[in-house]
Amino acid sequence: MTELLDQHCPFVQVRRKATPKTPWFDADCRAARRRARAAERRYRRQRTDANRQDWTSKLPTMHSLYESKNDSYWRVEITASKGNVKKLWKALHGVLGETQADETIEHTADDLATFFNDKVACVRASTATTPLFEVPQKKTPNAV
Repeated sequence: MTELLDQHCPFVQVRRKATPKTPWFDADCRAARRRARAAERRYRRQRTDANRQDWTSKLPTMHSLYESKNDSYWRVEITASKGNVKKLWKALHGVLGETQADETIEHTADDLATFFNDKVACVRASTATTPLFEVPQKKTPNAV
């Protein structure tokens, strides 16, 4: 059974890029987005003016809801950090869209040097059997 599974459904390692979640995006935003996308699909299927008008009326509503949720979330965060400078700066970095670097990964100069030395050795090893390329010389006219 294991052999059949390995043959027809082999193990595949999948990497997912961790994206920061939008903290203010809630069920109201999700519902507004769902309504706008449903209206868009309806318009694209039927191509009527009424459906297009419905879709184009739902988009500004969705965008204004996003803007108000974003604004109110960050206002509450900044107000809640009153007196705590560290928390305030963290909130301000969130408002600006700056993400914190992963602090668990540290690279040293020795790590970088080792990486490049290994890389150069690997390239040299892979090209060791390649014949040298003869560069043709251009003949220049003799200047008198």
